[in-house]
Amino acid sequence: MDRQSSGPQSYIIVLQLLLLGTGLGFLLAFTNVYIGLKTGWHLGVAITACILSFSIWNTLQKAGVVKGPMSILETNCMQSTASAAGYATGNTLATAIPALLILSVTKDNPTGTHLPAWVLGAWVLLLATLGVFLAIPMKRNMINQERLKFPSGVAAAVTLQSLYSKGTEALEKGRALLIAGVFGLAIPLLKDLGLVKITTAAGKVVREGLMPEFSKIFDFLPGLTVGGKAYKMSDFGIKLDHSGVLVAAGAIIGLRVTLSMMLGALILAFWVTPIALASTWTNSAGAV
Repeated sequence: MDRQSSGPQSYIIVLQLLLLGTGLGFLLAFTNVYIGLKTGWHLGVAITACILSFSIWNTLQKAGVVKGPMSILETNCMQSTASAAGYATGNTLATAIPALLILSVTKDNPTGTHLPAWVLGAWVLLLATLGVFLAIPMKRNMINQERLKFPSGVAAAVTLQSLYSKGTEALEKGRALLIAGVFGLAIPLLKDLGLVKITTAAGKVVREGLMPEFSKIFDFLPGLTVGGKAYKMSDFGIKLDHSGVLVAAGAIIGLRVTLSMMLGALILAFWVTPIALASTWTNSAGAV
């Protein structure tokens, strides 16, 4: 039976795609939470899902597990299923939940109190369900009517076209995607694996990565003095991040949006933050 024909075979293929996409999405959900907690910025995993979906299916085909290559629409179906998990976990677990954890920190409980696992599970499930119901009217209004571009969706479409193009251009694009993937995988491993042992002045042994997470190259600029205390640029979070995540994200969303976000960050650092530092704050327990 032809892959494009209707009937039971087509439903089996769709079921295979959904199952593989679900398993891939389960793994990608962890990467999205990692990026969100490290950068404070939620990113979709559509591009990664495109490349992995294409590669996994081709590997299964060569192993004889599945028959025939996937079409570009089938690959898109698989990556849509996988990226849905990334969107569900990124927005929900990398924003409000860490804020609640910070608010629970006290002198007697410096690490804070984590929410129970069943509360986190219900939180993700309900917000993901809400997102599904809101997606249709938002898509009609923002994409069908206003013709706004969805950056990660456009990038995913371009990636799929590159994977399914023919000839020398396809090989060059595939090689570039492979190099970028290896580079993107190597940096977090070098930063977070803790391969280097360092003994502190107090005699405590700690582990650090082979490369630091950031460099304080902007500390030569004049900082701010708040309440009689001098602060450097790095104290306001103005550092050179060594990760390629934000560079790739800036390339996806474009220069105009990137500049607007940078302007907002500068306003937050040099106007809002000094006001916050000069104010007196208390937590829910009444502690200053």
